[in-house]
Amino acid sequence: MEHARQIILLMSLVIVLVLVFPIASNIAVSTIEPNTSVKPYIVRPFYGLPVVLEPGSNLEILIKTDQEVPITGAKIYYLNTSYELSIEKIYGITPFRPDKNLEYNVQRIIVKLPDNVKPGLYTLEVTTKDSSLYMPRSIIVREDQDDINHVRVLHITDQHLGASNKGIPNTYKNTRYIALANTLALQYNVELVAVTGDQVDIGGDLISNKNYYAQMNQILIPTIIVPGNHDWAQVSSLKSFLVSLYGRYQNTQRYWSFVYENFIFIGIDTRGEGYPEDYQLDFIEEVLKNNMDKKAIIMFHHPIFNQAGFYQGTPEELRSSLYYSWRGNGWEQAKRFIDIIYKYENIIAVLSGHVHRDADAVLVRPDGSKVYFITTTTANHGYPEGYYWGAKIVDIYTNGSVKVVLPSGRPYFFKSGSLNTESFMVIEHVDANMNAVTWTFNTTGFNEMSVDNLVLVFFLNKSIDTGEYRIYGDREKINKLEYYEYGPYHLYLAWVNATSPGKITISSYEDNEPPIIKIITISPKKPKLGKVVSVVIAVKDEGWGVYRVEGLLETPNGDTVKVKAVNTGFGDRYIIVFTPETPGTYRLKVIAIDLNNNYKESNSIEFNVKGGRKTTTTEKPTLTTTTTTTEETARTQTTTAYKEKYTKTQTQTTTTTTYEHITTTPSTTGLITSESKPETTITQVEETTAIGKGEAQTGEVTTKVEEQKVPLWVMVTITLIIVGLAGFVLLSRR
Repeated sequence: MEHARQIILLMSLVIVLVLVFPIASNIAVSTIEPNTSVKPYIVRPFYGLPVVLEPGSNLEILIKTDQEVPITGAKIYYLNTSYELSIEKIYGITPFRPDKNLEYNVQRIIVKLPDNVKPGLYTLEVTTKDSSLYMPRSIIVREDQDDINHVRVLHITDQHLGASNKGIPNTYKNTRYIALANTLALQYNVELVAVTGDQVDIGGDLISNKNYYAQMNQILIPTIIVPGNHDWAQVSSLKSFLVSLYGRYQNTQRYWSFVYENFIFIGIDTRGEGYPEDYQLDFIEEVLKNNMDKKAIIMFHHPIFNQAGFYQGTPEELRSSLYYSWRGNGWEQAKRFIDIIYKYENIIAVLSGHVHRDADAVLVRPDGSKVYFITTTTANHGYPEGYYWGAKIVDIYTNGSVKVVLPSGRPYFFKSGSLNTESFMVIEHVDANMNAVTWTFNTTGFNEMSVDNLVLVFFLNKSIDTGEYRIYGDREKINKLEYYEYGPYHLYLAWVNATSPGKITISSYEDNEPPIIKIITISPKKPKLGKVVSVVIAVKDEGWGVYRVEGLLETPNGDTVKVKAVNTGFGDRYIIVFTPETPGTYRLKVIAIDLNNNYKESNSIEFNVKGGRKTTTTEKPTLTTTTTTTEETARTQTTTAYKEKYTKTQTQTTTTTTYEHITTTPSTTGLITSESKPETTITQVEETTAIGKGEAQTGEVTTKVEEQKVPLWVMVTITLIIVGLAGFVLLSRR
C-alpha cells in the first residue's frame, strides 16, 4: 500500500512539473514585465502627442531616466532642414506623473527654438556624451493664422498589428496606411491622423509595438493616439503598459489634450473595461473649462452609441442605445459623460472605433445643437458581414459642423462613410539595415480616389552615399521623384502611377541570391482523410525580402495543385493549410520568390493519408485547400514551367539607373504639394432621418466583434494541475 501511494505521489509530481513548465514558459514569453534597465528615451514631446510651437518659443524636453544624462546638445530636423536648439536649462532627476496612479523619474531640459525656424513637422534629437536620443515627428511649427476655420483629419482605428486577417498579417498590410495618409496629405490637404485604439492585437507583444512605431513614423503629417482594449491585452500592470509597451512605442500618456489652431483634441482611455475611470472625466472637464474658446474633439476607443443614427433625450432615455460596456458597468461614467456633452457646447465631435464597422451617429442637445459621433471601421482586422476595411476623412469646422469627405463622390451613409481599402494593397518591404526599400502595389478594384499619383516614401540608410542607390522594378511608373535629407536618413518621395500592379525598389545593392527554404513541421505527423493538415515553413531572404511563398501539392493521381502559403506574422515563418479528401500518397514542394524575382524550390516531402475507400481509375481524387485569400486555386503542369514563369533573367528584365537620371531639384522649402489638387466631394454627416428619443433609426443588427477567449487546452491543463496538486497534498498527509 505504501509503495502504491509513493507511485501515485510521484505521478502527481510529474503531472504538475510537466504541465506547469510549458504554461510558465508561455507566460514568460507573452507577458512583458517592466524593464528596469530601459535605456533613456524621450517621453515629451512624443510622436503620438506632438507639441505645437511658434518660432523662438521654449520647449520642455522630458527624458525618462534614473540617472542624469550628460546632455551635449539638441536639434530638430525636417526635410532638407535642421536647426540647433539653444539649451536654456538642464535640471536633475525629478519625478514625473504621466498618470494619476504612476510616477517615474525624468530629466527635464529647457531649450529654445530659433526665431527663423520654418513651419514643418520636426524630429527632435538630443545628443549626449555617448549617443543620441530621437523622437520622430514630435514638434509642429506652424505659422500664426487666425483665419483657420476647419481641420481635416484622417481617422484610423483597430489596426491590430500582430494578428492576421484574410490570409495577410495585419502588420504587413498596415503599411498601406503610410501610403494612404501621405497621398491624402499631399493631394487632399489632410492635416492630422487620429488613431483610436487597438493599434496592436496583444498589448504585451513587444515586436508589434516596435513595428507600429516604425511604420507610423513614416507618415508626413502629425499623429495623435489613444489606446484600446487590445493594447492592454496580456499587460501585467500600469507601469508595464506606460513604460515598456504602449507608453514606449505609441503614446506616453493614456489621457491628454492637444491644442491645434482653434481646436482642442482630448484623448482618454476606455481600457479593457470599455469605459474610463472617474478621474479621466475630471480631466476632460478641467481641459474644457480652460479652453472654452476652442472647439473640442474627444477621442476614445469604445463608442458611446451601439448603432448608427440620430439620438436625443436624457441619459436614462438614451441608455438602451448605448454600447454595452457604457450602459452596463460603466453606466455612471456614461451618465456623467453625456452630462458633460450637454454642459459644454464647444464639444462638436467624438471619434471612436472598437466595433469594426462604421456606425456614425448624431446626438441632438436640448438646445438643438449637435455632436457628431464618428465611429470608423477596422483598418485591417475582422468585421461583421456587409462591412469592410477602411479609414475615414473627417472635416471639422469652427462653426460646429462636421463633414465626411469621399473623394470618389459616392453617397455617404452613417454605415458606410469610410474609404474602402479592401483593394488598396500597397505593401512596404524593408531589409534588415534599411539599405533597400520595396513597395509592391495592387489597387485593382480600389475606386475611392485616384491612384495615378500615389505617394510612396523610401527611408534609407544615410551611412551609404546616395550614389550607391539604384532604382529597380517598374521605374516607368514613377511620375516624379524627389530627394530630401532627413536627419540620419535619405528620404525619397515617389509619385507613382499605381493604376496597375507593380513594384518599385530603391536599394544600395542588387539582390541576386534566392531565398532559403526549410520545412519545419507537418501536423499531424500522420495525416488523416478529411482532417486539416498544417505545414510550417521557414523562408529567409538575405536581400530585399520575400515576395511570395507557395506550395505545389501533388495528389495521389498525379495532379499538382498550387496551395497558398501565409506568413504567420512571426518573422520568417509561413504556414500551408489544406484538407486531403482522397487517401493515398501526397508530395509537397515549397517554392519561394523574392522581391527581385529570384526563385527557389525545396525538396519534396512525402506523406500518406489513410482512411476512406480506395479510389478507382474512373474516380478523380479531390483536394480541399484551406486558405483565406480570394486567389483562385490553379494547377501547374510541371514544376519546370512554374519556375520559368517566375525566374527573372537579369539582362532582360532588370533596369538599373542612378538617381541623377530621374530626380528633380531637391526642394528646400519643405513638402512639395501637387500643382493642381483634385476636387473632392464633401457630404455632410447628416441624414433626413426622424429623431426618436434613445432610438437609432436603423434596421441594423448588432454584431459584436469576438474578443480573445481562453483556449480550451489552457483550461484543461489548469484542471489537471489542480488535480495533480490535490493528489500530492492528500497523499503527503497520510
